[in-house]
Amino acid sequence: LIQWVEKNYNVPQNQNSTHAFWFRPVKSIFFTSYEVLKSTQPPQKDALRKVGFYVFIAALAHDLKHPGTTNAFEIKAKSELAKEANNVSVLEKMHLNELWTILRRNSQVNFLQGYASYESTHIKHVITKMVLSTDFASHFKDL
Repeated sequence: LIQWVEKNYNVPQNQNSTHAFWFRPVKSIFFTSYEVLKSTQPPQKDALRKVGFYVFIAALAHDLKHPGTTNAFEIKAKSELAKEANNVSVLEKMHLNELWTILRRNSQVNFLQGYASYESTHIKHVITKMVLSTDFASHFKDL
């Protein structure tokens, strides 16, 4: 999966595969994963492993195919991406779509294949929540 992600990172300014593990976006992902962990009572070792894996996947995917623009730019430009995302977390939704497309098209990296449908849906929900948490617009909405 890492090789597929590497191939699908565009390289405008700081957007490259190394960026996937930089502190700022990963911090948002970790805070979201903490919320997921709190929901399992009590947090178990298996839950910790799973959340760690979800964090890893979300960090890898959080800027896939980044076009080098911002959500605000996409919305103001009335781009197709903005229309498809209903002007909410435009780029984050595109990054997620790229991740799900890579997994769907490449069975050798599709880690979701081994799970029952309900588990796969849950995993996708958790990873989606983590990647959406990297939208800066969502960082201050509760202040």
